[in-house]
Amino acid sequence: MGKSARILGEDLGLNSQEMNQLLKDQGFLEGDPGAYVVTEKGAQFAKETDFHRGPGGYSWYNRDWTQRTWEESIKDVLDTSPESRQAARDAVAEARRLKWDAIKAERAEADAAFRASRPDLFPVEKAETAISDSTDSEDGLSGLAVAGIIAGGAALLAGIGYGVYKAAPHIKNWWNTKVIPFFNKDKDDEEK
Repeated sequence: MGKSARILGEDLGLNSQEMNQLLKDQGFLEGDPGAYVVTEKGAQFAKETDFHRGPGGYSWYNRDWTQRTWEESIKDVLDTSPESRQAARDAVAEARRLKWDAIKAERAEADAAFRASRPDLFPVEKAETAISDSTDSEDGLSGLAVAGIIAGGAALLAGIGYGVYKAAPHIKNWWNTKVIPFFNKDKDDEEK
């Protein structure tokens, strides 16, 4: 019975991506992640089984995939030295970093394009004015400092308001059960 790349990698302390990278580095696989193909060198150790889930009315019900398993004997010809395992880990980490850098760049580009397409929501003049106001303040406080003071004051007022809101039922209960009966008791004593 064959083992998947994940199971082979567990024996070596690698995850499935790192194990596939190790197999690629040593010529057993070629291609890119998600689209690997077994090479002639790897064909004697690999078995591929195609699966199809269907028929269904929706595209996600009609999935096709290939399951690749490796014979145990591949461990005899595979270089599993600490250096080759670390090289596979480093290659996967670098690919992951490059992928996320590309995603971040695409997001920043899309954000800039959106902001440029909606000047009614993101006016450029106001941002430039705010920057110049923050650096040319007459009283020595920058615009950011003033904004911070205002935001802090608003937060303080909100906190006080919330405290009053939470305390009001308790104060009302205390007033009705302690204070009013106390003064009514004095009135009742005077009437007697």
